Amino acid sequence: MHAMELLFQYAMPLTQEYKFLSDLEHFIEINPDLKQIDAEHKAEMLELIDEIRKEVKPDQKLSSAWLNHYVDGLFYAGWLQQTEEGVTSQQAAELAYFCFEKTVSAKA
Repeated sequence: MHAMELLFQYAMPLTQEYKFLSDLEHFIEINPDLKQIDAEHKAEMLELIDEIRKEVKPDQKLSSAWLNHYVDGLFYAGWLQQTEEGVTSQQAAELAYFCFEKTVSAKA
């Protein structure tokens, strides 16, 4: 979980880069090099999520793929909060981690 906290803390300030990368999504599908980089990133995120699953044991309904997309959504929400609401990247990172932690640690 600490690795996920650090991920939000250090990557959330990169809002302009996030927007740039999200705009490249179309090119990922047509460029083999970008597709490879994207696949490697996804594999690394799934590996991190699998490690978190061992530590926290989230509800089984939350698949690793779902949690991976959830993390992407939290980064998007953090980007919106910074660009539209004027929160700092640190505040956005703390909120993203708070949401992630509450989701994966919640017991049904």
